[in-house]
Amino acid sequence: ILDGDSQWRDTSLKLIEKLTLSLIDSIMKRDSSETIWQFKSINPWILLYRVTMKRDSKKNEQFLLSYVRTVHELFGKHENCLIDNGSLLEYFLIELIQIEHPNIRKILLFNEIIQNNSSETSNESSEQKSKLSKVIDEIEQCIYCLYGLVLRKSKMKYLNDHNCRSLELTLEKASIVFYALRPKQLPGYEGRVCTITNETESLFQRFESMIGWDDEREHRRKLLVTYISDATSINSQGKQSDELTHLSDKPFKSNNALFEKDLYYLFADYHLKMGSKDTTTNDSSNKKAQEYYTKDLCMNTRRFDSWAGLTVIEFAKIEEFITADDFDPRIFNVHMSASCYFRQAVSVDSNNHTLWMEYAEITYILQSYCSKYKDKATDYVPDRSFLLNICKEAYEKANICTDNDDNKEDWTYLYMMAKIEEKLHRNKLFDSLKKYASALDLLHENKAVYPRKLGHHTSTSNSKGTLLGCHSVEMFYRIHASALKYLNRHNKESVDFTMDKLNELHEFLTEMQTKPFATSYYEKSTIPPDSHSAQLINELYFPHKTDLLTDPWLILYDKCIWLCIEGLYICIARYNRHYRGLYRLAHFFHTNEYYRNDRVSLEFLLGGNVLELRNYPKIIGLYQERSKHNLFNGIWRIQPLDADRTGSFNAAMYKSTRLFIDLLVQFDEHLLVLFEVLRQLLDKPDLDKKYVREVERKMLCQHTIKYFFRTIKKKVLLKTRDDIEREGMKIISEIDDKDTTNVSLPILFEISIKLYNLIKNYPNLYQNSRIDELVELAFQRYRPILKFSNHLPEKPKAENLTLIYTPKKQKQKKRPTINEQPPANKRQCVEPSPSSSSQDFLGLASFISNDSVIINE
Repeated sequence: ILDGDSQWRDTSLKLIEKLTLSLIDSIMKRDSSETIWQFKSINPWILLYRVTMKRDSKKNEQFLLSYVRTVHELFGKHENCLIDNGSLLEYFLIELIQIEHPNIRKILLFNEIIQNNSSETSNESSEQKSKLSKVIDEIEQCIYCLYGLVLRKSKMKYLNDHNCRSLELTLEKASIVFYALRPKQLPGYEGRVCTITNETESLFQRFESMIGWDDEREHRRKLLVTYISDATSINSQGKQSDELTHLSDKPFKSNNALFEKDLYYLFADYHLKMGSKDTTTNDSSNKKAQEYYTKDLCMNTRRFDSWAGLTVIEFAKIEEFITADDFDPRIFNVHMSASCYFRQAVSVDSNNHTLWMEYAEITYILQSYCSKYKDKATDYVPDRSFLLNICKEAYEKANICTDNDDNKEDWTYLYMMAKIEEKLHRNKLFDSLKKYASALDLLHENKAVYPRKLGHHTSTSNSKGTLLGCHSVEMFYRIHASALKYLNRHNKESVDFTMDKLNELHEFLTEMQTKPFATSYYEKSTIPPDSHSAQLINELYFPHKTDLLTDPWLILYDKCIWLCIEGLYICIARYNRHYRGLYRLAHFFHTNEYYRNDRVSLEFLLGGNVLELRNYPKIIGLYQERSKHNLFNGIWRIQPLDADRTGSFNAAMYKSTRLFIDLLVQFDEHLLVLFEVLRQLLDKPDLDKKYVREVERKMLCQHTIKYFFRTIKKKVLLKTRDDIEREGMKIISEIDDKDTTNVSLPILFEISIKLYNLIKNYPNLYQNSRIDELVELAFQRYRPILKFSNHLPEKPKAENLTLIYTPKKQKQKKRPTINEQPPANKRQCVEPSPSSSSQDFLGLASFISNDSVIINE
């Protein structure tokens, strides 16, 4: 009966069951009056359990749980649950563990290793998990009595103390506990959920301390480290060394611990996923994970998830370099290291869609990094097309993987292939456009939903249809932004931009306006067919310009441009936080040779008529909602709309902010706005409010100061005698008769004073800014109309001028209370009568009476 493979007839089993019950009943009656239980055999209770299970195969875990609990309480009441050196409890503990690990007895008896089957992992039912949760309490009680271990401190109060002396925790006993806590299937490297708890990890640390790290283990570890070191050098191709290959042919046999095969992997997985939860401990967690993955590979050279885990740790390092403030050549060594681990992983399992995608994405990020630091990166990657081709191959491999067919997003493959084609072949526009369009069609086939207006909440919605609709915005944007950039780079003289290609592009863009994404927007609106955004913008800012075109090529070129503008306007109207759409339109109207209009360009960033078209919803300019202390207030980084990569958001913010600065400086009425922008950029933001990298923030500050200096100096030098006279008269006309002391300054002089006071607080920027020179120049130009100027030296210094002309902060007078009276022994002051405006502007009178003004430039 105790032999699991023995065959017995049911009648025999029934008889044995009766006899066993009689025996147990006899033992119980005999021992009820005795303080010490004399019967020392555990076989009757095991025999009864086995006979019952053999007779009724329908007996489930609930029966096992009830039986174990009853027997344990019975022996525990007599403080004898560790009878026969704990054999009874160990027997039933293993029976309970078998619910999760059916082969546990073979593992313990014959030193067999559980083979992890990834296909079973995904198919593990919630029913199986619930079975474990029902028996875990009794497992904990058995382990507590046997070895004195508490698995969950929060449940300690529910454990019964049977006053028995715990057994010594040997490696063999630790193996039983390990498999009680080991998940049925080892976790994959992907995902963020830890499969073991902090308490389990702490207990496993105790188990690890019991294992001796001998010479053979150390030899294997050194081989791995040497291989990795050689493979990560820049000149290496990361080929697998012969010695490492031989490790796979010689599987390691642990001579003292069954659980060692999986212990290091569980540690590595725990630290990897704990690090992803807490950014503050991410580096230290990843280092620990890396150490344990290496140890695991000494035991299991062909474990896919350990190689993949090492790969993603290197990916995380690359992302840190990408977001750093400056170029760091170590990024290429890290990528070689990642490539080394990646090749090992796919040599074990080349059918893993997720890992191929991650490798492709990180390589794409690296090529963008090389593009950004083109001059510095050429010493390490002479041509970024090398990296783009690696990306292309990896995406193609990912697309043919079959392990994740149900969740594979084919549109993502088309989208990334289109981006790569666009960068590899800048003059082959149609290949990438057709892939973007195919991705858009796939999203529609997958039931994408197109809300008329997208916001922060809709783009992070749990609705699959809405999320696909957000991705559709990205596809539609890419189509029209790519076409517009191409048109902006080419003109009639371009050799490869023939009339046939222009016709093909026009037909393609016209077809895009019939796609469900576009038509659904107009169907839900009151916009007439002849009053779309392109027509309205054209009429508002460029009336009759199209009518002047006579050349067929230019007419068709013009139509293509306005179709692109129409497509981009749909994107920003549907999602008015689409920062790249607003930037692309602003950039076009700032750079295009036919339609350059800086005022239109600025309105896309600052707000204006171009964003308030008839029958369209009002769109917010990119920087229109900036606050007093945050230039980027109201700008959201929305992942689904971005199909994002590390660093792309910061790069987009840098480009758009630089364009914003270049446009503001063109208009006198916006110089004060530009001054506020500079003030905001000079304030170092909190870590959670960094919209641009620190080095780019400093570059923007330097760029703004330089442009301010050049622009104001140029404008001041161009001021004629009549210009200055008109400004003086305007200032006089604006003087308040009730407060003639509050007199405004000429705008250029006022800005130069404000700049000086601001930049003076930043010595590194002030040192080479020449702002003091600007203040002195502006003073000399406007001297005839400035108050106090007659009392100043011929060439006053900037620091003195700022002291004189910086407006004094008004002190708020304390408002007297109703009962408050002036002191009786003091006379009330009588305020002097205010001086007349002509007295304040004696300089202006002298300026008007002179025929010429000598200004020291």
